[in-house]
Amino acid sequence: MSVGVYDIAEESLVQDGGIDERWEQEIVPYLPKELEEQAWLTGAMQRKSGKLTRASDLLRGLLAYVLCVSSFRGLGAWGVIQGVVDMADTSWRDRLRKASEWLSWIVSQQLRPDGLLPCPWLKKAGYGAVELVDATHLKCVGLHGRTWRIHGLYSLTSHANSPTGGQQHASGRKPEALRAAGRIDLCA
Repeated sequence: MSVGVYDIAEESLVQDGGIDERWEQEIVPYLPKELEEQAWLTGAMQRKSGKLTRASDLLRGLLAYVLCVSSFRGLGAWGVIQGVVDMADTSWRDRLRKASEWLSWIVSQQLRPDGLLPCPWLKKAGYGAVELVDATHLKCVGLHGRTWRIHGLYSLTSHANSPTGGQQHASGRKPEALRAAGRIDLCA
């Protein structure tokens, strides 16, 4: 009795080739035009001869890590399966560490209304700063079940995302304690 060879990896693991095209058509046009330049300036991209040559692919990998994959090793496998890049888990981890300033810049660019300058009328009305504050809590699964706080601060007067602004709120203060003279915080 002969036994046939069954190879399911080709069918179940390799996604259809249309995903790359969909990424290029549906996502990349909405990214800031200076994406590549800022990736190099902020240090998210470092070697032109490296395996990862486009900033949009780095963003795609980082989004996959946040949304789909549970580890950097899994992200390395995802990159190979999707045909994005063949990088080790340690390389992905280093890229993520170096991309925080770049990711903050992307968020501030995406939140900035098209063609609008910062709001000078808010300053004329006497407001020092109008800021949107987000203090999201994530409960980790496991024995200890720690809670992690992710803080975000976006200034409406300057249309800028402030990654360090969230650090001020890491002490666990209530939103009422964030108010200062001439400052409005809209907490979510």
